[in-house]
Amino acid sequence: MTPISQKDPKWSAVPYTVKNDPSQTIGSSGCGLAAPANVYRMLTGKTLDLRDLAKLSLQNGCRSPSDGTDWRFTKIFADTYGLKFERILKSNLQKVIDAIKAGAGAVVSTHGNNRRIFTTAGHYLAILGFTEDGCFYVADSDFYTGKYTVGQRPDEIKKKRLVVNTKTLEMWVKPDLLLEEMSAFGFDVLSLPKGEDDMTQEQFNEMMDEYLRLQGLKPSSKWPNDEFNKAVEAGITDGTQPQRFATREQVAVMIYRAISKYFLP
Repeated sequence: MTPISQKDPKWSAVPYTVKNDPSQTIGSSGCGLAAPANVYRMLTGKTLDLRDLAKLSLQNGCRSPSDGTDWRFTKIFADTYGLKFERILKSNLQKVIDAIKAGAGAVVSTHGNNRRIFTTAGHYLAILGFTEDGCFYVADSDFYTGKYTVGQRPDEIKKKRLVVNTKTLEMWVKPDLLLEEMSAFGFDVLSLPKGEDDMTQEQFNEMMDEYLRLQGLKPSSKWPNDEFNKAVEAGITDGTQPQRFATREQVAVMIYRAISKYFLP
């Protein structure tokens, strides 16, 4: 899945600043907005507008004068968009992996003080999955052509601690490499609230059966009464359960009855 990019022309040039600095835009400083947006899209299938998230950050004082988006924003984002939030320390890596395997996503902050694999200053990334061969599936909102061909990045690709797809802008990272490059904050894990993603097929079937039963108890609507009554009189339908859904075979029978009555010899 191609990540939501802070460099998208729709919002790249939009100011994101608290000191009227024209160089501070979503494109230059919006990784802290795009990272939780990428997790949200993975969880819900919905794409958020980074311009709205910039407003949310500014309204809550999360845009720093010179260091991008404050770490507090991910919690505010989760509360605003109805996600469950949990901050997990780097020392509890297995708990993070278990949460990601269970369907959660995470936001992490990387720095430029070590080997500068993901950034030369500071950068937020989104974790969207964990693969069978032990890699985090990572979305980099500032993934551009040639980014991972400079510095020490090619070395990590050769070591297979970092895998990049320059066509889809996707990336897979070994946990030890990510930990080396992360800031001290840890993982901000985001997931759907309990109860929204844990319904079994059996529970769904029971709810659907009850819904269909109740539909069948509803009387005919007022607007088609004349036509519906004529259809009953003509023997096209028996008139029972007028608001219950019809199967294809039932529709086929009703069509045949109407054709037979009015068109066939």
